[in-house]
Order: sequence, then C-alpha cells, then structure tokens
Amino acid sequence: MKCNWKGLSALRDIGRGGTVRAPRGIANESPMGTHSFTCVFIAVFFFILFGVGLVSANFVCGSVKNSDDNMSASWYGVKAFSVESPNQFTTCQVSPSEHKYCCDCDEIYDNFCGAGKEIGIEIFDLNSGYVAGPVFGITSGNGYDVFPSMQLAKVINVYNPDEKVIFSNITLVLFNMSFLSQYNSVDVSINNLRQSLCSDCSSFSDFLDLDFGMNQIKIHASDGQKEMIEKKDFALLRDYSFNRYASCDKCKGKKISRNQIVNFKVNLSLSHNVEGLMLYEYVPKDFEILDSNEGNVKIYSESHNVIVWNVSGKNILKNYQLKAPNVKFFPKAYSFKSELENYLINEEEVIVKRFFSFFSFSKNVFVDAMQEGLSYSYVSPQEPLVIEPKDKVIQRLAIFPEKSFFNVDCDFKRSFNVFDLDNDSLEVISHFGLTGSLKNSDIDKVLLEFKINKTLFEMYGGLQVLAKGSELEIVETVKVREDEGFVYYNAWINSGFNELVIAGVKAEGEKSGFSLFGLFD
Repeated sequence: MKCNWKGLSALRDIGRGGTVRAPRGIANESPMGTHSFTCVFIAVFFFILFGVGLVSANFVCGSVKNSDDNMSASWYGVKAFSVESPNQFTTCQVSPSEHKYCCDCDEIYDNFCGAGKEIGIEIFDLNSGYVAGPVFGITSGNGYDVFPSMQLAKVINVYNPDEKVIFSNITLVLFNMSFLSQYNSVDVSINNLRQSLCSDCSSFSDFLDLDFGMNQIKIHASDGQKEMIEKKDFALLRDYSFNRYASCDKCKGKKISRNQIVNFKVNLSLSHNVEGLMLYEYVPKDFEILDSNEGNVKIYSESHNVIVWNVSGKNILKNYQLKAPNVKFFPKAYSFKSELENYLINEEEVIVKRFFSFFSFSKNVFVDAMQEGLSYSYVSPQEPLVIEPKDKVIQRLAIFPEKSFFNVDCDFKRSFNVFDLDNDSLEVISHFGLTGSLKNSDIDKVLLEFKINKTLFEMYGGLQVLAKGSELEIVETVKVREDEGFVYYNAWINSGFNELVIAGVKAEGEKSGFSLFGLFD
C-alpha cells in the first residue's frame, strides 16, 4: 500500500484549510473562512473518498464509528499525541468514505515516528459535544499502523427538558441528564449564574428554578482536565392565544371557493417575550404557496409543506398567500396546523368547495414528517456533507455549502410524490426527496453519482435528471463507465433542491404507465 507523498501532503493541506488551521474537533480550534472552489480540491476530494487506505510510511490509521444517536463521524478532527509528552501532537480528519483517518505521526514533532513510540488517538469536539477514544498503540516502524476503532459518544445528554417551549404556571422545571463516565464533575449556569450541580455523578434528575420568558442554561461537565459545555435555551411561558383568518373574494370563515387567491393571517399572543424561536405553519400540498412573507418553505411530508418563520416578542403576526386547489364536484376538508417550535398551537380544517360546503370529503390525513437521517457536526465548502444512501440507484451525494455550518441535519431518500414533469416524452425512473436544516440558498452545488440498470437503460433513448428547488434545473450528466449490469453517471447540480427526478426519455410512440421499480436490482 504505497502512495505519492505529494498527494498526502495536498490532502493534509486541504483538510486544514492551509497551514494555519487544524481540523475541527480539536479543542479551542475553529474553522477559517471559505476558500475558492478549485479543480485541485475536486481531485483531493475524490482522493479522500477513495484513497484513504493508500498511505506511505509513518502513518497511524484507524476508523471512527457513528454515534449511537446517528451523529456522522465525517470530517471530525482526530488528534494523535505522544503519550510521554501529550502537548506534542498532530491532527488529521475522518474521511466521509468508510470514516477512516490517517495521521502523519512524524508531524508530532520532526522525525518522531519509528519503532516503539507510544501514541494516543482521540477526538474532542467542543462544538458538537462529542468525543471518541482515547485509544493507544505502539508504532511498529513498518510504514503505517492501524489503531483500534473508536466510536463517537455524546459527553452530556439532556433528556428533559427536550422542548424549546414549555407552558407552565410555576418556574420549577425538571431536568433529567446523564454524563459520559469520566466527565463526572458537573456545574450548571442558569442565565449566566454558575453553580455546582453534582460531583462524581453519572446522572442528574431534579427540579431547577428558572424564570418566565427566555432561559439560557449551560451544563459544564469536566474530567479534571477538559470541560465540555452543553447549551439549552428555551422559553418558559404561562399561556397563549391564537387565531387564523382567511380572506378572499369568496371566503366565508374557513370555507373558501376553489381556485381562489386566499390571504391567510396567523396571530399568536404569548404571556412573555421570546427570542429567536421558530413558528411553523403547515400547509396542505394541494394549496399553491404564492407568498410566504419571507418564511422558508420546505417539504414536510407527503401531504403537507411547511412555512418556517424566525419570531421574537410577545405579539406575533404573520401573513401568507395561497391559491386554493381546484376541487371537482364534492368539497374537501384540508388540515392546517401551527407549532411554536415543538409545541402544537393550533390545528383546524379549511373546506374548499365548488358548489356547496356540506358533505365534504376529508383530506385531514396529516402524514408524519420524513424521518431525519444522519446529523453532521460541521460542514464547509472544503468539507462537504457526504451521503452514501442504501439505494439501488444513488451511490453518493456530496453537498457543498456556501459557507461553514455547524450541527446540520440531512435526509435523502426515495419518494413517491413526484412533481409534474410537464413533459410527455419523459417517464420517471426514480424520485428522491432531500430534507434537512440547510436551506436551498445555503447550498452552492451538489455532486451526484448514480447508476442505472442496463435492462432499464436500453428501454429509453436517453436519460434526464431534474432537480427542483425554487426553480426546476435540468442537470447535465456525464457517463463515467459501465459494466455487465449497470451504466454509471456523475452530475453537478448547481444549487440546492428539495426533489430529484431521474427520468427516461421515451422513444417515439412509446407508451408509459407501467412500473419500473423492479428493475433496480
């Protein structure tokens, strides 16, 4: 297993963003600003994905498992240190491909490596609150050494309160927490006032006295040398009132005529001031959202979209505009819902009619949101979010953000709710939904790698990939290779998207309407 030293040097420099930054995950280090997107980086990115095992002399290598709560190990900073002199260390990063790492132990200090050197490996990430290791080993002097596998673990786990909004008549709130075994000296800061919580403890369950309004809680857990901090901000409120109004030419209360342009208004009054909370308005997908009043529109489920606003204050007023669906004969009842963070504020039906509003057929099936996939502690233009779904079509998705982001959630999976292609010559082969905490405007570009079954491929005159976000993008694809069973493609998508369709271009005269999902094996 040999590789070019210059390649490893380039990988190391890119991973650090230059010589002035260690990877994230090392205590008291933070990422630099973004760098320009270059061909050199693309080459290095693929080296990271596929070339981690090709290491030359004096490297210590290993792998890191995702945490039990699905925090991805991708891009975490690994610290390799001398056990004799722990202040002498070097760093490298966990590759998104198989979550492997290789650190050059000669960088601990010049020509450190050789036979018989005891080295420790660990991850300690202040931002995400996760650690791994330490694990230890002795170098053999035979080129590279493989250290025991590590697994990410959360130092501080806060089970209760898990809400961002709590309604109560008293200021006592139950806290239920646990701490990683060696981090057992624990303090708490309540609105910047720090006090001891417990000593030599692995858990805590008791009431803390807080204030009405916004509360900022910090849990400090120490092992005697390093301290991890977990922040918990939430609003403690007595009560609220809420109203939703619909106005249009032919609106009567919550009964509206089909195809109407409808102005909705939601009015939320709270007992105390809040700051930086999220207000969610769930809108049935049959309604077209014309104006979200600067809210962020996302796909929520098969039945609903959601408008998200960042809100502050006591009296919150939001307006938005919809176009009602075109019901045929019988009226339909649609479910609207509002939440302040995780707290259900209101849920009610709106009836859309053509001739009459009685005997309405209910559309009040509120499908749960798509389950979230992995979480990512940190992503950046140099350290993209890499997804390798267990799918028969998509092999890899690398999402390059516009800037650095911490604590990102993302889920990419098969969907059957296909948007209207508006093209009779196309037939959907596969359709996917992308959800998560990144907005489409946060994403610079996306690298897509996929494969198509040859039997399926030969049924069409070509392929077309379409990505739908705020606009519909027809994506240029590049054939990479083929084997006995599959044809392989790469494609760059030039922005963020919510839905992705891979479609076949039908030959002239071909009829559609049969299922192709059995041809992916």
